Amino acid sequence: MTQARTHLVKPILLIIIVLSLVVAPQENRRTAQAGPLPDANPPTGTFGYPEYINPLTGLAVNDPTIMNRRPVLTKVSNYPPSGRPHAGLSYADIVFEYYIGEYTNRFLALYYSNNAPSAWPLRSGRLIDPQLTLMYGGILVYGNADPRVDAVIVRDLGERALSFNMSPCPPICGDATHSVAGVYVDTAAVSEYADRHGIDNQRPNLTGMLFDKRVPTSSQLAISLEVNYISWNRGEWRYDADSHRYLRWIESWDEGTKYPLIPLVDKINGQQIAFDNIVLVFSTYVEYNPTLHDVLIWDSSEPQRAILMRDGIIQEGFWQSIGRTNPIRFTDEDGMPMRFRPGNTWMVIVDNASKFDQIDAGQWQLLFDLP
Repeated sequence: MTQARTHLVKPILLIIIVLSLVVAPQENRRTAQAGPLPDANPPTGTFGYPEYINPLTGLAVNDPTIMNRRPVLTKVSNYPPSGRPHAGLSYADIVFEYYIGEYTNRFLALYYSNNAPSAWPLRSGRLIDPQLTLMYGGILVYGNADPRVDAVIVRDLGERALSFNMSPCPPICGDATHSVAGVYVDTAAVSEYADRHGIDNQRPNLTGMLFDKRVPTSSQLAISLEVNYISWNRGEWRYDADSHRYLRWIESWDEGTKYPLIPLVDKINGQQIAFDNIVLVFSTYVEYNPTLHDVLIWDSSEPQRAILMRDGIIQEGFWQSIGRTNPIRFTDEDGMPMRFRPGNTWMVIVDNASKFDQIDAGQWQLLFDLP
């Protein structure tokens, strides 16, 4: 019996050693996953994020409780130019830019992990606004709107639509949405107002974007991008290699009819607007009259063209709508999630008839057009 036990001990010890070598690394991996991920070291996202990571930027947030709310989406005017410089754009996680007619454009700034004490100047709502607001689970703040547009906004968003006429100060303060003085929005006060008045302000599911610090392979440089609506309305993004970000320039109205480009700064901090990712989203505009357009975002379930610029390179890919209450989904040419640089994103929504060309090495131009 003693000899039999001796023969059994060695195999048993061998099994224990092998199991320890297999199990220990798994335990170590579980421990590592539970630790901090500063700056969302890539890749992060697509199907889930730690609670302290902003799913719209891929960055760690110092105070994650700020994200226990809905994003605040605020309309920001770009015309008339007397309303410039804009306030609060540099605090946004995402800014949507789109055409509103008569060669002019407007911005919709999304605030989630940051707040702007004064997002300014507030202007009217458009038909695309409730689409984007629902897709990003947000609360929309806008000036006034064409009665037909206002009816759609209220129908689609209900109590999550806050207009200048129907809201106190704070969160919306100022004299009139068409005046030079304009109206500004305190985005933190919007969330407080929603909580105080029983407006649904629960944290939404914002999965969908993938963030990766590693630069994707690309043979195409993206040193600059000009977005041109007309000679007197154009903006340009210029890549800054030191910060790995794109700096915004805009036409000046102080030089007669020449309209040279000057840095676009944020009125709050005096710094030039800078974004980590610039995306061109090609879609279909529906024109009802010269100043009334819809954009087919919700109903774009089939992949459509998207172009991402990050880290001085360009990537072709696709975007599509995954239902009406999910963020826009971006994929590369291989159908894999498009990899954004951790940070903020500026999305330019253009019609499919627009022309996108390389005018020099690494220099690109988007000429907005409608069919």
